[in-house]
Amino acid sequence: MDVNKGQMGREAYLAKQAIRYDRDFVQPHSIVFYVIACLILIGICLAAYELIAFVVLKILERINADPI
Repeated sequence: MDVNKGQMGREAYLAKQAIRYDRDFVQPHSIVFYVIACLILIGICLAAYELIAFVVLKILERINADPI
């Protein structure tokens, strides 16, 4: 039987939330997970930078094109 937070006391609710936190949120990821995530994020940032630089270069080439 699941009791909602409106029907239980403050202490019971906090105890239930502490158990939920310990079960679901405290488990750390391995260092491999963080390294892979970091490498993926760096790759995405570099790709976005290169795309922006490419677009700006093409725009500047059209602006500076010799009209003759």
